[in-house]
Amino acid sequence: MSPVLEPVEKTLPPPWDRIFSLGTRAFVWAVLLAILYLLRPFLLLIFLTFVFAYIQAHGVDGLSHRIRNRPLRVVIVGLVVLGTLFATGFTLVPQIQDQAKEVFRNKDKYIAQADQELDKFFKQYPSVYTGLGKNQEVLTAPVITTGTEEPPKTGTQNPEQPVEPPPSATQQPVQLHIVRKLVANATKSIEENPIAIVESGLGYASSFLLSLLFSFLIVLDLSK
Repeated sequence: MSPVLEPVEKTLPPPWDRIFSLGTRAFVWAVLLAILYLLRPFLLLIFLTFVFAYIQAHGVDGLSHRIRNRPLRVVIVGLVVLGTLFATGFTLVPQIQDQAKEVFRNKDKYIAQADQELDKFFKQYPSVYTGLGKNQEVLTAPVITTGTEEPPKTGTQNPEQPVEPPPSATQQPVQLHIVRKLVANATKSIEENPIAIVESGLGYASSFLLSLLFSFLIVLDLSK
């Protein structure tokens, strides 16, 4: 009886085998990135689904030596993940509300402190500081005079010395108000488009809930 010969796997000769392997990997990654680009409006949903599915899959595998029934393990892990998320939310929401109220009460103080720190930081870079001041039109401000000062007498000055400008034309540096301007723009945007803010919040909430559902279904049928 002649021995059964195992089929010999055909491979490309070097260096084409490495080139083909690298080309295949590059093609797969290019297709994956192209799909993600086409699905960029759902990128948050895809990312959360992947994260939750990864966590649940590891939990299901970890319980394999204790519970034989895989669907039961998937349900238990899904309930644990869901309960942990909601318990964390119920614990953090009151603290976030308290912090938000505290910030709202002292918002002017916090904005002023943030502007002072940014002003000190940007003063270390005069060119950047001057550019920001020109963009915001707050870098310099004219000195207000009372009108009682007499203009300088040019007849007694040495003609070779430059004539100094009157005090009313001098400029005094003032603080940049970057944070105050950003807060004002954000407040104006919220007041003008309140419906868009609500729709954005509902979109994030729906993505979160759908990702939990999709990850549960993926892990449940992962073995198939």
